[in-house]
Amino acid sequence: MVYFDFNTRRLPAGSALEMPTLNRDLDPTDVPREPDVTRPLLADAAERDSTDLYGDLDHVDSAAEKQLITSLDLRILPILGLMYMCSALDRGNLGNAESGGLSKDLHLQGRQFSMIVSALNVPYACLTVPGVMLARRIGAHVAMPLYMMCWGTFVLLNAAATNFTGMVLARFFLGAFEAGFAPTLISYLTSFYTRDELGQRVCAFYSMLAVAGALSGTLSYMIFQIESPSLRGWQLLFLTEGALTIVVALLSVAILPKGIKGCSFWSNDQKSLAKRRILRDSSSKVEEEYSHIQFFAPLKEPKLYMFLLIGFCYGTTGAVAGTFLPLILGRMGLSPVQTNLLTVGPNVLGALCAVVTARSSDRFRERSIHLISTMGLALVGLLMLLIGPSTLSYMGCFLLAAGAFPPSVLFHTWHNCNDTSHDSRAFRTGLLTFATNSGGILAANIFIPSDAPRYATAIGTSVVLETLGIGLVVILRFWMVRDNRLRDEREGIHRTSKDTPTVLLHGTSSDSFRYFL
Repeated sequence: MVYFDFNTRRLPAGSALEMPTLNRDLDPTDVPREPDVTRPLLADAAERDSTDLYGDLDHVDSAAEKQLITSLDLRILPILGLMYMCSALDRGNLGNAESGGLSKDLHLQGRQFSMIVSALNVPYACLTVPGVMLARRIGAHVAMPLYMMCWGTFVLLNAAATNFTGMVLARFFLGAFEAGFAPTLISYLTSFYTRDELGQRVCAFYSMLAVAGALSGTLSYMIFQIESPSLRGWQLLFLTEGALTIVVALLSVAILPKGIKGCSFWSNDQKSLAKRRILRDSSSKVEEEYSHIQFFAPLKEPKLYMFLLIGFCYGTTGAVAGTFLPLILGRMGLSPVQTNLLTVGPNVLGALCAVVTARSSDRFRERSIHLISTMGLALVGLLMLLIGPSTLSYMGCFLLAAGAFPPSVLFHTWHNCNDTSHDSRAFRTGLLTFATNSGGILAANIFIPSDAPRYATAIGTSVVLETLGIGLVVILRFWMVRDNRLRDEREGIHRTSKDTPTVLLHGTSSDSFRYFL
C-alpha cells in the first residue's frame, strides 16, 4: 500500500504514482501523518486516469506552455468574442429600437413594451439548463454555431413584425435559442484553460457585452440617419444585426475545435501538454463522457442555492446597465440619436473595468473580494441615479456600467473554479445563468413607462438587490474560508486551492480539496 511520505515529500521508491511537491516548506520536525487521507486520493486517481501523464503534471516547460496558450488564444478567443458580441447585440437591441420609434410604429400601449422584453427574457432564463445539456451531448463546437444561426434568423424576423403579437413571438424564439449559448461558451473554455487563466478568457467574451452596448449605440446612430422609403430605422437595425449574427455563426463552424484532441493546429506533444495542464489545475478528467448523474449532482450542494440568490441580485443590475441605459439617459432630455450616442462612454468604461478586474483576479487567484468591490461600485452608481441631482446622472451611469459588467466574469469563474467535473460545471453554469437572467425578467417589469424619466421604482429595487447580493457574497466567502481552515486542521497541514492537482480531486468530498476563494 502506498502513502505520502512527508519526510521526503515523495512516494516510496517503486510506487506507480508520484505526488507533486506541495507549495509549502515543511518543518523537519513535522510528524508524518496517517496515510488514510492520501491513499484514497491516489487510488481514485489511478481508477480515473490510467495514463502516465500524472507523473509530469508538476514538470512543465514554461516556454512551451506559454506558446501553447498563445496559439490557443489566437485561435478561439477572437471568434468567441465575436459570437458573444452578436449575442449581446441581438439581446439588447430593443432599447435602441424603442428610441427609434418601435412602440409608435407597432402601436404599443401601456405595459406592452415591457411584455415584449419579457418575451425574450423568460425563455432566455428558463432554457439555459436544457441548452447546456444538449451542448454536452452533441459538443459545444456544434451547439454554439447552431444556436446562433437559429436566433439570427429570428432577429431578421423582428424586422417583419407589424404588431405586438408578431414582435412577442419573434423575441420569444430569439430568447429560446440564445438561452444555452453563454453557459455553453463558459463550459467550453474550462476544457482548455486552467483555473488561474479562466477569468481573463471569460472576460475576453463577457467584456464584449460592454463593447456591444457601445457598438449598438454607434450603429443605431448611423442607421437612424438613413432615410428609407419602405423601412423604418428600427427595422434596418434588426436586419443589419441579424445578418451579422448568421455570418459569424458560419465562420465559427470552420474555426472552433471539438476539444484538445480536435486541435489540428497543435502537435501531439502540445496536445499532451494541454492535457497535463487540465489535470493539474482544472478537471479530474480530460474530455470526459457525459454522465446524467454527474450532471445533476450539484443539486445536492447547499451552497448552490446561495450562488443562485447572488446571481439573481447582480443579474438585475446587469440588465439595468446592459439593456435600459438608453432609457435612464432619457432623463437628460436629449434626442433619441444623442441619447444612444451617450451610451458609448459608460459601456467602454465597463469593458475596461471588466478586463482589469479579470486580470487582477487571475493573478491573485481570488474571486470573491473582487466581486464584492465591483458590486459596491455599481451600488454607488445606482444611488447617484436614485437620490443624486440630475447633474450627476451621467456620472452615475459611468459608475453603474463600471461595476455592473465585471461581476458576470467573476461570478461564473468563481463557481467553476470550485468544480472539477465537466458535467457538473456545465449544469451549475446553466442553472446559475438562469438565476442571473431571471434578474433581467425582473428589470423588464420594473421599468414602468409612467416612471419615466427617473425610473425610481426600477433603480430603487436594483439598490436593494445589489445590497443583498453583496451581503450574500460576504457570507459565502466567510463560509469557504472557515471550511478550508477546518480541512487544514483535519489534515494537519495548510493547503491552498493550487496545492493538489485536480486529477486527484473528486469534488468537495476529497479531503485535499480547498475552496478557490
